Amino acid sequence: MNTLLNHYQTCLNDYTRPAIIHGQCQPEIIRWHTLTMVLCTLPGGELAKLVIPERLQRVLKIPTTAPITVAQDINTGLMSLLLPGVLLSECERLGMRRLSNKLQSLFQQFRGPGIRERLTLLCWAELATDIDHNEWKELHRLSTESLISWTDQKLQKFWVLQPQIEDYIALIR
Repeated sequence: MNTLLNHYQTCLNDYTRPAIIHGQCQPEIIRWHTLTMVLCTLPGGELAKLVIPERLQRVLKIPTTAPITVAQDINTGLMSLLLPGVLLSECERLGMRRLSNKLQSLFQQFRGPGIRERLTLLCWAELATDIDHNEWKELHRLSTESLISWTDQKLQKFWVLQPQIEDYIALIR
């Protein structure tokens, strides 16, 4: 049994159910809120296990890994952000607190429709595919238009994510 993955899944389910009941998202959001674990390479070069949405893992065709069997702390205070909260908690758990802080700042700074979701899924894709994510730490300096242009450029590289992001955004409205 995977304590970390189960804990995330339970927290995500606990926030998803009321959101569906209160009409804050569509019931089909559940297909995005099923989590799995993949390997990623941390900035220092060491391998670590990263929790990501199972749907993202399938789209990116990343193999899953054996679950973590020890309990690890997660930041449940971030879970009210749903998938962005899981991403932020994972960044903190994996020792990337600076990236987590920058992402939180981006989420607060850029509140336009779909921006948080684009940033969340693009960041996860880069973490899961071992792409250097240092440029994420400077995105807060961009204007909204420049940030959207930057995400559009990223989506050219991760073209399979565009319909997935559109699907996710449609389900949370």
